[in-house]
Amino acid sequence: MNLKDEVFITETVSFGKFVDRIYRNNNYYVGKHLEKYNLNKSEYKYLIQIYLNEGICQDDIVNTLKVDKYDVAKGIKSLIEKGYTYKEKDNLDKRKHRLYITEKGNSIKDGFIEILRESSEILTKGFTEEEKDAALGFLIRMAQNVCEETMKLKNNR
Repeated sequence: MNLKDEVFITETVSFGKFVDRIYRNNNYYVGKHLEKYNLNKSEYKYLIQIYLNEGICQDDIVNTLKVDKYDVAKGIKSLIEKGYTYKEKDNLDKRKHRLYITEKGNSIKDGFIEILRESSEILTKGFTEEEKDAALGFLIRMAQNVCEETMKLKNNR
């Protein structure tokens, strides 16, 4: 595909168009492979956060992923119902609940991580290590740029 041939409303190449295409197709790929664990595309992101930070609270997931509180609450409830996680009241702040991985959640961890690893390999197929590093650096900067602008909009409400 020649980028010069990709036209968007602005009649120039749109980075957002490709980011969206990558996002949608990668979500589909990961989602299809996670079906065997009865996980959807949002639940797996919450599960990753709990794997990385066992004992995390829902508010920390909201802040880390920059997502809606309601969506996280719904996703965590589903993960609990599916037997992958459980909640315990925080010892210091009784209003907070800490999230932990169950035995069932730990039993899928390796397969789950393998799906995400394969997804990353597909995204960077044919890239040299230098190209992977550069692409990651560019994506991080793009994410930071859009997050900064989004925060400005949110703060101007």
